[in-house]
Amino acid sequence: MQGQLSKKEIVLEYLNGQIEAGAYQGGLLPKERELAVQLGVSRKTIRAALDILEMENKIVRTRHVGTRVRTETLAETSSVPDIGILCRTSGHVYETFYKHLLKYLSDRGCTVSVVPTDILDRWGSYTPKSMKYAVEKLLRKKPHAWIIDGYRSCILPHFSAISSGNTVFFDFIDGHLPKDGFTGVWIDYTKVGYLGAKFLLDHGCRRPMLIPPRIDAVTRYDPEILNHHCSKLICGGFSKALEEAGLDPMTCILDPYHGHSSARNAFYCELLSNRQICPDGIMFYNDYQAFRFQQFQKEFGISTNQRPLLLGCNNTPWSSYEAEKPFSSIEKHYDLCAEYLAEQVMLPPEKRKDIYITPEVIDRSGGWSRQTEAASKGRSSDVR
Repeated sequence: MQGQLSKKEIVLEYLNGQIEAGAYQGGLLPKERELAVQLGVSRKTIRAALDILEMENKIVRTRHVGTRVRTETLAETSSVPDIGILCRTSGHVYETFYKHLLKYLSDRGCTVSVVPTDILDRWGSYTPKSMKYAVEKLLRKKPHAWIIDGYRSCILPHFSAISSGNTVFFDFIDGHLPKDGFTGVWIDYTKVGYLGAKFLLDHGCRRPMLIPPRIDAVTRYDPEILNHHCSKLICGGFSKALEEAGLDPMTCILDPYHGHSSARNAFYCELLSNRQICPDGIMFYNDYQAFRFQQFQKEFGISTNQRPLLLGCNNTPWSSYEAEKPFSSIEKHYDLCAEYLAEQVMLPPEKRKDIYITPEVIDRSGGWSRQTEAASKGRSSDVR
């Protein structure tokens, strides 16, 4: 029978057997490296099996502590509250945020039950059955409180049930607001847009452009959702800074309903091939889009000193050492978000409050500005 199973399934069957037999009851599981040697498989296979056990709420993984079997006594003990978490957990930004969140919750004596939501990015508007099953199991477990990533909340399974409980939200709510009173730790996206436009303007850009997050048609024409969507907030902040500088925002902001990546790539090609419309500075809604734009510029053979000034968001390795040329980025302070979430979720609901995280620009322009660039070209011309 085992010959028909994958290595991950064999490991999962073994660990389930050990748990049911009480081999790890009340104690820690062996480390991943030890299990890999013991079972003759890679650590990647061990980790995949542990991921499934964690999703099934059979184990608890705590940083700097290890992996242990979850017991009913521990889950029901009020002095050790269990927190249900639905959030993104992978990538430059959210893997770091997630690790910070686990640390801060662990420091407060909490256990966690996590359902990762990264898979929603790959499935469009469809919610996988595996996620529905995991959320249903978590609902039956009745955790002490919830931390919910509001991104794509419109398709989170059982959203009305989890948002009507003891819940603290994170980031922004990409869907209809919960009917009951709620609080969260929010990033000030209006400030993100305003700081981005001010940065480009202060560096001499007179044709700045904002390429905001894409929004779907349902969100676009639903005022209840659109009014608190990060895309509208970023555009609002960017527009305010442009108006203060005497510029027309309509000529500087790409319509956020601009299609998927293939359409965006075609737009980049058109933008780079037409000098009349090519901006002298561009703000992107995340670092990866700025990083991809750099690659397009390189493919088009545009020299570094002819390229527009780029500004990303999230302050990731893409904006520093992974980019061909480091570019400035807006730091949203996800470490602070994690700390405040852990703090708020431990308070009684009536004592919680909305926390707004103020972003800041990490300037990697190296003194670049249109004025200094023009002066430099003038000196070069004099020398010739």
